[in-house]
Amino acid sequence: MTVTYRCGDNAALVGYLYDDCEPGEAAAIGLHLAECPACTAELASLQFTRDGLQAWTPPEVALGFKVVQEAAPVAAPEPLLEGKVLRPARWWSRPLPAWAQAAAAVTLFAAGAALGTVRGGGLSPLTSTGRTGSA
Repeated sequence: MTVTYRCGDNAALVGYLYDDCEPGEAAAIGLHLAECPACTAELASLQFTRDGLQAWTPPEVALGFKVVQEAAPVAAPEPLLEGKVLRPARWWSRPLPAWAQAAAAVTLFAAGAALGTVRGGGLSPLTSTGRTGSA
Protein backbone atom coordinates (compact mmCIF):
# COMPACT_ATOMS: atom_id res chain seq x y z
CA MET A 1 0.00 0.00 0.00
CA THR A 2 1.42 3.38 -0.97
CA VAL A 3 1.05 6.41 1.23
CA THR A 4 0.24 9.73 -0.41
CA TYR A 5 0.05 13.19 1.08
CA ARG A 6 -2.57 15.80 0.17
CA CYS A 7 -2.12 19.56 0.51
CA GLY A 8 -3.79 21.09 3.55
CA ASP A 9 -3.24 18.18 5.96
CA ASN A 10 -1.64 20.26 8.72
CA ALA A 11 -1.79 17.40 11.23
CA ALA A 12 0.47 15.33 8.98
CA LEU A 13 2.85 18.29 8.60
CA VAL A 14 3.07 18.67 12.37
CA GLY A 15 3.76 14.94 12.68
CA TYR A 16 6.48 15.27 10.03
CA LEU A 17 7.98 18.27 11.86
CA TYR A 18 8.13 16.42 15.17
CA ASP A 19 9.26 13.11 13.57
CA ASP A 20 6.08 11.53 14.82
CA CYS A 21 4.89 9.73 11.69
CA GLU A 22 5.50 6.39 9.98
CA PRO A 23 8.56 6.11 7.72
CA GLY A 24 6.39 5.64 4.59
CA GLU A 25 4.31 8.67 5.47
CA ALA A 26 7.44 10.76 6.16
CA ALA A 27 8.83 9.78 2.75
CA ALA A 28 5.56 10.74 1.01
CA ILE A 29 5.47 14.10 2.78
CA GLY A 30 9.14 14.72 1.92
CA LEU A 31 8.46 14.03 -1.77
CA HIS A 32 5.44 16.33 -1.70
CA LEU A 33 7.42 19.11 0.01
CA ALA A 34 10.02 18.98 -2.78
CA GLU A 35 7.27 19.82 -5.31
CA CYS A 36 4.84 22.07 -3.36
CA PRO A 37 6.00 25.56 -2.32
CA ALA A 38 2.79 26.22 -0.33
CA CYS A 39 3.30 23.21 1.93
CA THR A 40 7.01 24.05 2.24
CA ALA A 41 6.07 27.55 3.42
CA GLU A 42 3.54 26.12 5.87
CA LEU A 43 6.18 23.74 7.27
CA ALA A 44 8.62 26.67 7.63
CA SER A 45 5.93 28.62 9.51
CA LEU A 46 5.30 25.68 11.82
CA GLN A 47 9.05 25.33 12.41
CA PHE A 48 9.31 29.04 13.26
CA THR A 49 6.50 28.67 15.79
CA ARG A 50 8.13 25.57 17.28
CA ASP A 51 11.47 27.38 17.64
CA GLY A 52 9.76 30.34 19.30
CA LEU A 53 8.00 28.08 21.79
CA GLN A 54 11.22 26.24 22.60
CA ALA A 55 13.04 29.52 23.23
CA TRP A 56 10.35 30.83 25.61
CA THR A 57 11.10 30.84 29.32
CA PRO A 58 8.71 31.84 32.06
CA PRO A 59 9.29 35.28 33.61
CA GLU A 60 11.18 35.64 36.85
CA VAL A 61 9.02 35.80 39.95
CA ALA A 62 9.77 38.65 42.34
CA LEU A 63 10.51 37.64 45.91
CA GLY A 64 7.76 38.41 48.37
CA PHE A 65 4.99 37.73 45.89
CA LYS A 66 1.65 37.33 47.64
CA VAL A 67 -1.58 36.01 46.20
CA VAL A 68 -3.83 37.96 48.58
CA GLN A 69 -3.79 41.63 49.43
CA GLU A 70 -3.23 42.66 53.02
CA ALA A 71 -6.22 44.31 54.65
CA ALA A 72 -5.96 48.05 55.22
CA PRO A 73 -6.38 49.24 58.80
CA VAL A 74 -9.96 50.16 59.62
CA ALA A 75 -10.45 53.79 60.63
CA ALA A 76 -12.78 54.75 63.43
CA PRO A 77 -16.20 55.93 62.23
CA GLU A 78 -16.78 59.67 62.19
CA PRO A 79 -19.12 60.96 64.89
CA LEU A 80 -22.53 62.10 63.72
CA LEU A 81 -22.81 65.82 63.23
CA GLU A 82 -25.62 67.83 64.80
CA GLY A 83 -28.44 68.61 62.40
CA LYS A 84 -27.29 66.17 59.74
CA VAL A 85 -30.02 63.77 58.68
CA LEU A 86 -29.22 60.51 56.95
CA ARG A 87 -31.67 59.77 54.14
CA PRO A 88 -31.95 56.79 51.84
CA ALA A 89 -31.19 57.28 48.17
CA ARG A 90 -34.08 58.49 46.06
CA TRP A 91 -35.84 55.63 44.30
CA TRP A 92 -35.92 57.44 40.97
CA SER A 93 -32.15 57.98 40.93
CA ARG A 94 -31.42 54.26 40.91
CA PRO A 95 -31.80 52.19 37.70
CA LEU A 96 -34.85 49.95 37.50
CA PRO A 97 -34.42 46.18 37.21
CA ALA A 98 -34.99 44.65 33.77
CA TRP A 99 -38.32 43.05 34.72
CA ALA A 100 -39.68 46.44 35.85
CA GLN A 101 -38.57 48.08 32.61
CA ALA A 102 -40.26 45.32 30.58
CA ALA A 103 -43.48 45.66 32.61
CA ALA A 104 -43.49 49.42 32.06
CA ALA A 105 -42.98 48.97 28.31
CA VAL A 106 -45.85 46.47 28.07
CA THR A 107 -48.11 48.76 30.08
CA LEU A 108 -47.33 51.76 27.88
CA PHE A 109 -47.87 49.73 24.72
CA ALA A 110 -51.23 48.39 25.95
CA ALA A 111 -52.36 51.87 27.00
CA GLY A 112 -51.38 53.28 23.60
CA ALA A 113 -53.18 50.51 21.75
CA ALA A 114 -56.32 50.99 23.85
CA LEU A 115 -56.22 54.76 23.37
CA GLY A 116 -55.76 54.34 19.62
CA THR A 117 -58.72 51.97 19.43
CA VAL A 118 -60.97 54.30 21.44
CA ARG A 119 -60.00 57.48 19.58
CA GLY A 120 -60.12 55.84 16.17
CA GLY A 121 -63.57 54.45 16.81
CA GLY A 122 -62.57 51.17 15.16
CA LEU A 123 -62.62 52.74 11.69
CA SER A 124 -60.32 51.54 8.96
CA PRO A 125 -57.66 54.08 8.02
CA LEU A 126 -58.48 53.48 4.30
CA THR A 127 -62.04 54.75 4.33
CA SER A 128 -64.07 57.10 6.46
CA THR A 129 -67.02 54.69 6.73
CA GLY A 130 -65.07 51.77 8.11
CA ARG A 131 -65.83 49.59 5.06
CA THR A 132 -62.99 48.32 2.93
CA GLY A 133 -65.10 47.81 -0.20
CA SER A 134 -66.16 50.44 -2.75
CA ALA A 135 -68.94 52.87 -1.86
